[in-house]
Amino acid sequence: MKPALQLRLGQQLKLTPQLQNAIRLLSLSSIELEKELISAVESNPLLTRSDSLESQAAEAAEAADAPNDSTSDEPSPEIIEQETWSISAMDMPSSGRTNSTQYDLSDTNREFADTDQDDLKSSLLWQLNLSNLSQQDSMIACALIDAVSDDGLMIESLDTIQESLRPDLDAEMDDIEAILHHVQQFEPAGVCARSIQESLSLQLSSKPPYTPGLWVAKQIVEKHLELLAEQKIPQLKRALEVDQSQLELAVELLRSLDARPGSANHNQRTEYVAPEVIVRKVNDQWQVTLARNPTASLSINEVYVQMISKASKEDTAYLKEQLQEARWLIKSLETRDQTLMTVARAIVTRQTGFFEQGPSALRPMIMKDIAELTELHESTISRISNRKYMLTPHGVLQLKYFFSSSLSTTDGDGSSSTAVQERIRQLISEEPPRKPLSDNKLGLLLKAEGIQVARRTVTKYREALKIPSSPQRKRLI
Repeated sequence: MKPALQLRLGQQLKLTPQLQNAIRLLSLSSIELEKELISAVESNPLLTRSDSLESQAAEAAEAADAPNDSTSDEPSPEIIEQETWSISAMDMPSSGRTNSTQYDLSDTNREFADTDQDDLKSSLLWQLNLSNLSQQDSMIACALIDAVSDDGLMIESLDTIQESLRPDLDAEMDDIEAILHHVQQFEPAGVCARSIQESLSLQLSSKPPYTPGLWVAKQIVEKHLELLAEQKIPQLKRALEVDQSQLELAVELLRSLDARPGSANHNQRTEYVAPEVIVRKVNDQWQVTLARNPTASLSINEVYVQMISKASKEDTAYLKEQLQEARWLIKSLETRDQTLMTVARAIVTRQTGFFEQGPSALRPMIMKDIAELTELHESTISRISNRKYMLTPHGVLQLKYFFSSSLSTTDGDGSSSTAVQERIRQLISEEPPRKPLSDNKLGLLLKAEGIQVARRTVTKYREALKIPSSPQRKRLI
């Protein structure tokens, strides 16, 4: 077979870089969009964040007064000094889970963990700094603190810690246990325990001796914790040889303890959300408005636009390219805002009952419903709903909160799965503590209200709400 050249005509759809960037902007959250705009303004001289003409007029006046050869962007010595100070002040290493031998407690310039990420360990290290321990004991204490989870409990055995100290330190197990008892006296009470039972025991030991129910509570933690967990109250009273009032005092004291003492001190990095859409009622009509900060709006820097005709050939090509990119970005942001407003208005139209009555009135709705209402593609609905938040009379909610599957009802209209979960939460909150509702009973109550739901579905929704099962919710005291 001889090789030959052939010509064929065909059509192929390709996304331009500008269109790809516009699609990417749809899925960005408000925080990510803010970072994107900052980066765009820093890299593109044709973009400006301020929409006031006064700043551009001042910039144009400075450019006109400046000599032609002074085009250098070199900052003044004062600015250089300020930037150097800022970098030296902020350029600090962040410590996570490190080897315990890296802590030098004899040095006054200790590097503690970032309080935003590891506040509990920072607190423990600070308390260790106040302890009068030797260098060897301090190394052991650092290894123990490094093995503490965010809940305040030990996640490694003492044998593993002993092995991690070698070969820098050959510590005896008795020494490690002695330092462990010392660290367990730190705040919060119950920290560095090897089990929940030990943590509760440490917290009880920190209570004053005259605390009501203290002795009985200690006996329960040391010997009969399983009986209390299984709510075997008669057996528990016989084992402790106490009456009902004494047991109630002890149980009330145990409920005041924290099984995971470090959770309250662990300061996780806060994730901020900013609503991009505001829904409010004006003159008996629900109105949708954008909540973007006016300073986030972009505009073309006219100062540099006027320079295009006066610049050199190379500079003109560069400025024209940046001008085209700036226009594309502004157009993409306008498209994003229009799409967001269109989808938000469609959601408000479909979910008017929610805005009037609350989550219990949420209607079943899928993305196809909004796509048909707005004449947009479902993928566009998915992107614009991703990590976008709406400020409503019932709180700040993600747009995807309003999308839920449908459960059949006796009237044939269907009920939203989100509304069913809210109803399950309400039923459980109203149940008697001594006789909580089982999943089967919850299903029967929902069927009585016209909602056809299976028991396994009730279990799935209850677990999604992070609500314990009925035996775990049962309280006999």
